[in-house]
Amino acid sequence: MSAHGTADLTSVSKTMLLTLHARAEHTLSERPRFTDPAAVELVSRLDYDFTMARQDRLMADGVVLRTLTLDPLVAGYLDTHPGCTVVNIACGLDTRFQRLDDGRVTWYDLDLPDVIALRRRLLEDGERHRTIAASALDPDWPDQLEDMSRDVLVIIEGLSMYLEQEEVRTLLDIIAARLPGATVLIEVMPRLFQKYGRERSVEDAGARYTYGCSSAAEFRRTVAPGYTLLHDVPFTRTIARYHPLLAPLTWLPLVGRLSERILVLRALAWAPEDVTPQKMSNPESEYTAESLPDDLDDTGKEIAGVYVASDRLTWEAFRAMDGDLSQVETVMTGEAFRYFDDLYSDYQANGWHMEGQYSTSVQDVSVSEGNAGQATMMACNDQRQIRVVSDGGEDAGKDTAHTYMRRITLIKDEESGTWMVSSDEKVGVDQC
Repeated sequence: MSAHGTADLTSVSKTMLLTLHARAEHTLSERPRFTDPAAVELVSRLDYDFTMARQDRLMADGVVLRTLTLDPLVAGYLDTHPGCTVVNIACGLDTRFQRLDDGRVTWYDLDLPDVIALRRRLLEDGERHRTIAASALDPDWPDQLEDMSRDVLVIIEGLSMYLEQEEVRTLLDIIAARLPGATVLIEVMPRLFQKYGRERSVEDAGARYTYGCSSAAEFRRTVAPGYTLLHDVPFTRTIARYHPLLAPLTWLPLVGRLSERILVLRALAWAPEDVTPQKMSNPESEYTAESLPDDLDDTGKEIAGVYVASDRLTWEAFRAMDGDLSQVETVMTGEAFRYFDDLYSDYQANGWHMEGQYSTSVQDVSVSEGNAGQATMMACNDQRQIRVVSDGGEDAGKDTAHTYMRRITLIKDEESGTWMVSSDEKVGVDQC
């Protein structure tokens, strides 16, 4: 097969060839910790001088380390969200789809037009694997995604360090606005390494690092205020797992400050423009948002959206009973989550789950006078068409088929600026 030229690529785009070579080289090593046959094949077809990539062990080891960190996170998401959509931003010649495809995922690889042009010459699109030629900072790229009723995972690997801080914020704002509720895996370089670290092959490609961040808390505060931080996964954790003898070194403060990390974030469940009964309902789980007050401003819509998201997610958790409460934790805290967790554990212990049709109607939303960080709302939950059943399909004898009037309290997290359900009180039965 003939080789393909790469002379038209930008300096940052050329770094994708370096990471591709690193994965191929690791695959051909004596004891690989992952294999990437597609990367090996692509390297053999490319007309490019990889001499510097072969000499830059720091860069190559970093690629292997982030692959060993990211792949399990992506595979775990695919396992717990079957049939989801993945958007791989700044994909380059990444072959993660080929490594992790579960036969159900719909996968989009997004990058600049010159990169996608080369990628399409080397790798054909498929029914579940497609490419998008666009800048990640173009607010219209989500228009090319189909069937966004699915769970969405966004991967941002090897990009943020080449952007300015304002550009990182712009990218995350696009995702939060257009893909509410999406989970984001983003690689973040520590500021110390961004300022003083050097990788010969990256410099040889003409690229440079422009963004770094000292901590997960700082990242969320400065560029991801519309997100909930689910997990902070430093690369040192991966080092300790694969090299136990080096584990004590990873505990040193300086090593921690020099470690890259993958931050796992969850975008706000609902943007104000998405707070409509139609968009908040989910026919697949038989959940219906019946109605909202007509006079809600943007803040009121945001609050109502967070409550409906929590209501829908808890309903879907009781239907699935798969042990995954990560989404519920993004919208619920304090007393409300403790009550839910206790009830969920009781259902688990008894082998119960819920079936049927469930709906809610938001009656009123008000922000507390003198405390802009607290809100109260009333809602009616209609559970008359649901039942609690055992794993064998037998009725569990739980009398839950009623309407319930509820008073919900929400608080606004000062650091992230996001609303969370803090308490949920039943104030009436069959009164709405």
